[in-house]
Amino acid sequence: AGQDDDIASDLDTPEANAARGVRLFCESAAANSGEEVLHLPTIVESAVASPGAAAAACGQIRKFLSKENYSRPHVQYNAIMLIRILTDNPGQSFTRNMDKGFTDTVKQLLRNGRDPSVNQILRETLDALERDKAYDTNLNVVFAMWRKEKGLMAQATGQPASQLGHRTMNAPPWNPNGPPLGVGGGESYGRSSSKPERGLPPPLELSGRIEEARTSAKLLLQLVQSTPPAELLGNELVKEFSERCVSAQRSIQGYINCDNPAPDDDTMLTLIETNEQLSLAASKHHRAVLQA
Repeated sequence: AGQDDDIASDLDTPEANAARGVRLFCESAAANSGEEVLHLPTIVESAVASPGAAAAACGQIRKFLSKENYSRPHVQYNAIMLIRILTDNPGQSFTRNMDKGFTDTVKQLLRNGRDPSVNQILRETLDALERDKAYDTNLNVVFAMWRKEKGLMAQATGQPASQLGHRTMNAPPWNPNGPPLGVGGGESYGRSSSKPERGLPPPLELSGRIEEARTSAKLLLQLVQSTPPAELLGNELVKEFSERCVSAQRSIQGYINCDNPAPDDDTMLTLIETNEQLSLAASKHHRAVLQA
């Protein structure tokens, strides 16, 4: 039991603050994203200040990626987003902790994870690291694992390995000349139909997309609030989440307008709330960019 005692306590050390911040950030429910509790700056500041804090953050992230948390996709999704953030800043004092044990945990999640949104964001993240951090020799074990896994997945699916990780936002692509968003036909949902229907995706897929949209909105807000104005325009992560939110909002608005079947009352309320969260994040980002 007592493995998290130091984290749960009120110790004010960079190590305790980083590990506690990771736990609070990952476990904060997407549904509460209106109550913005800014754990992200604490995590980043602590990890930058102390290599021990970077190690503590990495250890806590690894726990959240382990099989004990496969049933908590929003926690795993948030943990993967922290990998994206912390490999940028503090960078190598964080990545040196992404060792064989960490890599094995990631490999097991790739193979055995149950949630498609988590699997997608994990693949995208590994692809982004391979593309943007090739110079970081701390990540060689991760890169070797990912290349091997991509090869195995390519054999299993018949897809080229180069296509396995890439897609921004696990939501249907937006075609300005096509039928309304949220449309069930076309390749968005893995079937090709010359007659697209104005339908919702299956319930599990819909809830995954709503969860992903809310998480994207929450993270864009936190990134905007924790990125110095001078760095905002050039920050790739802010840009990526801004694009995710735009894509997500188009999809969510499409779901709101579906009529075959139309969303039930509870789903409609959730969709409207999610749309509002995306609008809020987009407007705060826009305002911050104008002031930068």
